[in-house]
Amino acid sequence: MACPPSLDTPPKYDRLVITSGNIMLDGASASTIFRTSGLRASANEVCTVLDEALSTAHDRVKPWCLDDAKGILYVPDDCQVRRCDVKKLATKEEEEEAEPEQVIIVAKIFLLSNALPPTFSPSKDIPFLIQTLHRQLDGSSSGSVLDSIVLSVDGITYDEMDDQGRQEIPSVSWQGLLDVWQAVEALKKDGKVSRIGVSELNLGSLEKLSKSVEIQPDINHLSLNDCCVFPKSLVKYAKEHRIELLTHGDATAIMPKESFDELVKKHHLTPESGLIPRWVTKYSLIHPERNVVLDKGYIVIADTLKRS
Repeated sequence: MACPPSLDTPPKYDRLVITSGNIMLDGASASTIFRTSGLRASANEVCTVLDEALSTAHDRVKPWCLDDAKGILYVPDDCQVRRCDVKKLATKEEEEEAEPEQVIIVAKIFLLSNALPPTFSPSKDIPFLIQTLHRQLDGSSSGSVLDSIVLSVDGITYDEMDDQGRQEIPSVSWQGLLDVWQAVEALKKDGKVSRIGVSELNLGSLEKLSKSVEIQPDINHLSLNDCCVFPKSLVKYAKEHRIELLTHGDATAIMPKESFDELVKKHHLTPESGLIPRWVTKYSLIHPERNVVLDKGYIVIADTLKRS
C-alpha cells in the first residue's frame, strides 16, 4: 500500500473507494448516538458526509491509500477513518464476561444505473463490496455478524396505487437484480450473511423473483414516501412466504451522477479518463440488545472509463 502526502495530487488508479467513516460521531455525544436510529438516507446526506470526509482528508498526513497491485484508491486512508470502538462502550460487567456481546451489521447495497447489464456484470463485484464493508468496520465490528444485505436496483420503484402488483420492472433492472441475486445467494449459502432482501418489489415482481431464484428474499424494503399501508395481497403473500416487509426513507436517487461528478471534481479526484459511479453501500453497526446504532456510514465505489 502506498500512502502519499497530498489529496490534491492523487496517483493513477482504476477504481475509487470513498468512505464516510462513522457519521454518528459528527459532533454527537454518546447519548445522542444511542438515541438516533440513523437508518434513513438521502442523496443530500450521502453527498454531504462524503464531502466532509474528503475535506478532512485534505488536512491529514496520509489522506489516501493506493493498492498498487489492484489499482484501487481508498479515500480517506483506512487508518484515519473514524470508527466506533465497541470495546469502549462496554460496561464493567460486560468487560468481565468471557464472551463479548455480539453486534450485527446491516447493509443496503444500491446498484446505480452504471452497474447494470449488459455493459456491466454486477455479480462479480459483490465479494469486493463485502470485503470493503468489513475493511471499513475493521476494529469496530469485532465479533459482529453480517445480519442482512438488502439490494436496491436503479430503475425499480414501488407504486402504492398498484394494489395488484401489475407494474413491470424495466428489463435491464430486472436482469441486474437476477445477476446480483446469485451472488448474495452464494453468501447466504456460505453462512456469510443471515438474511438477504430486495427493495421496492410489488406483489407481481416478488412472486416472479421467488419463482426465478433458488433462495427467496427474507426482506422486502418499501419506501415510506410511497407507502403508508401495504396492500392486503402483498401482506398475505409475504406472511405465507416468511418475507418481512420493512419501510425505509432512502432517496430514490441515492447518488445522482451530477452530484458525484461535482464531489470528485471539488476534491481533485477525477482522472483524465473520467469516473463512473457503480455502487453505494449504506451500513449500520447495531447493538441488538440495547437497540442502538453504534456506527453508520456510506461507501461509494466508482470505476474509471479505462477500467470499464
